[in-house]
Amino acid sequence: MADETEKLIDLVHNCPYLYDTSQTEYKNIVKKTEKWNEIAGILNMSIFMEGLGNLKDYIKARNPLTLDKAIQAAREEERIRMSSEEVKKLHKGNSMTTKKVNGACNICGKPGHWARDCRSNKSNNTNQSKNSSTPHEPPKPQ
Repeated sequence: MADETEKLIDLVHNCPYLYDTSQTEYKNIVKKTEKWNEIAGILNMSIFMEGLGNLKDYIKARNPLTLDKAIQAAREEERIRMSSEEVKKLHKGNSMTTKKVNGACNICGKPGHWARDCRSNKSNNTNQSKNSSTPHEPPKPQ
């Protein structure tokens, strides 16, 4: 809180027409309103940046000019980070990609894959369910 107060003092001190009645621009309400809005935006930006947590460094590096752009950048980065976390969870929970197959394929007799994943004689496998892990018999000669 003290940092924001000091920042406010510095920002106002750099614009004497905001407080010094002897300044010619002191009566320029439009200019003063614009400057107060700018100061409010700067202070809100610093408060916003402090609340970002692990996104703070990323947003500072992007150097957004307005609070709205900083919020948009934070949302985009958060969305990207969330989607990459979901992908990691999805791959981590997929037991078929990490589970080793014991024994040999029931179609070709080679070890290392399920019958549903067998590449040999693929045309005969299309009629059977791809999600089934039950043994398949090789086609009988005619």
